[in-house]
Amino acid sequence: TGRSVLRAGSPAPAEPAGPAERPEPGWPLSLLSAMAIPLTVRGRLLAVLALGRQTDAPSFHDDDRALVEEIAARAALAVDNAVLLADERAAAHRLSLLQRATAELSAATTPVEVAQAAAGHIRALTGPASRVAVYELDPSHRALSALAIDGGSPAGRELWRTLPMSTPVVATTAVNERRPIWIEDVTAQPPADRGLAPELAASMREFGLAAVAALPLTVAGRVVGVLSVAWPEVRRLSATDKAMLLAVAEQCAQALDRARLYRAERGIAETLQLSLLPAQLPALERLALAAHYLPGAEGSQAGGDWYDVVELADHRIAIAVGDVVGQGPAAAAVMGQLRSALSTALLQGCSPAEALELLDRFAARLPGALASTAACLVVDGTAGTVRWARAGHPPALLVTPGGAQLLDGAGSGTVLGAPGRRPYTEGTADIAPGATLLLYTDGLVERRGEVLDVGLERVRAAAARHAAADPVALTGGLLAEVLADAAQPDDVALIAARLLPEPLTARLPADPRRLSGIRRVVAAWTAAAGLPGDTAEDLQLALGEALANAVEHAYAASPDDGECRYRVAREADGSVRVEVRDTGLWRPPPADRGYRGRGLELIEALGTDVEVVHAPGAAGTTVRFRMAPAVPGPAARLERAPAGDGGGGTAGDGGTSVTVHDEPGGPRLEVHGEVDLATAARVRRQVLARLEQLAPGSVATLDLRPTGYLASAGVGLVLEAVARARRAGVELRVLARPGTPPARILALAGVDEQAWEELQA
Repeated sequence: TGRSVLRAGSPAPAEPAGPAERPEPGWPLSLLSAMAIPLTVRGRLLAVLALGRQTDAPSFHDDDRALVEEIAARAALAVDNAVLLADERAAAHRLSLLQRATAELSAATTPVEVAQAAAGHIRALTGPASRVAVYELDPSHRALSALAIDGGSPAGRELWRTLPMSTPVVATTAVNERRPIWIEDVTAQPPADRGLAPELAASMREFGLAAVAALPLTVAGRVVGVLSVAWPEVRRLSATDKAMLLAVAEQCAQALDRARLYRAERGIAETLQLSLLPAQLPALERLALAAHYLPGAEGSQAGGDWYDVVELADHRIAIAVGDVVGQGPAAAAVMGQLRSALSTALLQGCSPAEALELLDRFAARLPGALASTAACLVVDGTAGTVRWARAGHPPALLVTPGGAQLLDGAGSGTVLGAPGRRPYTEGTADIAPGATLLLYTDGLVERRGEVLDVGLERVRAAAARHAAADPVALTGGLLAEVLADAAQPDDVALIAARLLPEPLTARLPADPRRLSGIRRVVAAWTAAAGLPGDTAEDLQLALGEALANAVEHAYAASPDDGECRYRVAREADGSVRVEVRDTGLWRPPPADRGYRGRGLELIEALGTDVEVVHAPGAAGTTVRFRMAPAVPGPAARLERAPAGDGGGGTAGDGGTSVTVHDEPGGPRLEVHGEVDLATAARVRRQVLARLEQLAPGSVATLDLRPTGYLASAGVGLVLEAVARARRAGVELRVLARPGTPPARILALAGVDEQAWEELQA
């Protein structure tokens, strides 16, 4: 009623209605008198102050009520102030959160960044137990694609990655009906998983879905996505809660629409840019190429950076890069014309300096070309030289196994189109197989407030650190290192050209001790050829098996008179052709090959287009195969051939040895060096002799982790050692490091996985 109540008289029982309402011990169960005074402020009831006296106390009277009403009036003001303060703090918190969300969403430039920012702020509002998902509606309006999903397992998130619009969930319903959907208690609704795919229904049950909200992301009447929130418990949402969620959803919708527009503009710009660059790099026999183009931080306009590769007469190759001032369609148009003009001059037989002279005259007549830069070089692989000239462009880099140096001997020249300039001059340098030329634009070098020489040194030092990598890995590693911690306001064009060695050909006596020397020669060749590490290792294994077959099988009767020839050549497409030829007569394969005879199987597993041709009579056998181009992998870091090694290798055993370590768990036989046709017999004798000394029930370990190379002859001794140990009742463990040649050849040879283990370093 909003008025004070005073009750006096006989005691009145105050028994609770039931056990659930029973008051705490000590509360009087019978009262002689009671008083209730409302706490009101500005006509609004805030609370009630209630008092009671037990039967052994005097009853309340009017003076008591007057005193309590005065206390209640003051208490009402205090309660009102506390409520106002709490409301103000809550309002301030909500306003601060909304301001942070608006700022972060405004700064997001991609749809994923927008979704991640929105999801983080929604979780701050709804609590850590909630799960938030932000979906983008695809252009066909047929499916929702997740931009951000938090919570749950990776498998569960993958299930919800794409939702066809026909999926009966609240997210699709909110988009179809263009209205927010609030379900505070899922149990009061029809089964949430009705009509769902079994895996989606199981995912919902695993989460324990109890409440859900879905807010369509709408901009100017268009739905661009949906924001979904789920809770594992019933969630009662106040009007304020809903208003806050809707406010964040509105900001998310606007930011997502901007990000989608930016993405579309950037895609158009990149398409235009790439259409003006070479569609693909040419496949060349003596040069391995890799190129990158990275749009600048603005990214929504086509830039003026470019590169080109031109095949000239006499097996010479011209490589050029350039940079047009500005961005946008006008700069892209100028870039395309300059690139075409320079290519034409080079094809007409102009030297680098002459080509830049013609390009300068052309640029002077081309609006928008003033102050553009360019660099041009011509590689003569036959002569082993490179000639270059520059028009205001950063110098190229010559990267060798010993480091990297700037090709700046001819001066920088003047930018294109500048009147009164000096003639362009040329520089020359020797270039050996395995060396890489790097040309780039100034976006890779320049930093605001930094001297240009500092940027050039940074790029040079990074290139030197990646010198051993193949061109693709070299350019990728260089970009990642140089641009890792810096803003990239300008476009970057980068092209690398590795001069490849001539085909590797050699003859060698049919002597197993020569095989280790061949491996070192081939290692040097693969490094110079820029082969990825995995391809180089597979080539070593396959070639080693082909040579071992020729040495072992073709000249079994008279090994001292035998001779083998091999040829390894890189093809223009990046593959490697291999041919091994002997003049002997191969023995027919035995009916029981025992632990050996896996050489050809390994070659077929490692290479493609394998061909074994036995000439009539005693004219010999030729083994041919091809190592297909591999996906670029880690940089190949292979040992160089010793000075003075003429290609036939040197006789030796690769420093192979067996060291026995007596350990508490049993002896460990550590094999160091290279186990091939020349060394396998000696290693076999040492390993088997030690195993024969063990009693039944013992445990031993054959440790191949220090082994650098394992041929099929080594695989044979491993199999024989395991078999001998089993027959003697000895458990033999074989260890090999993952990713090493021994581990790879054991796997390719089909060795029983129970016989060996791969251990991490």
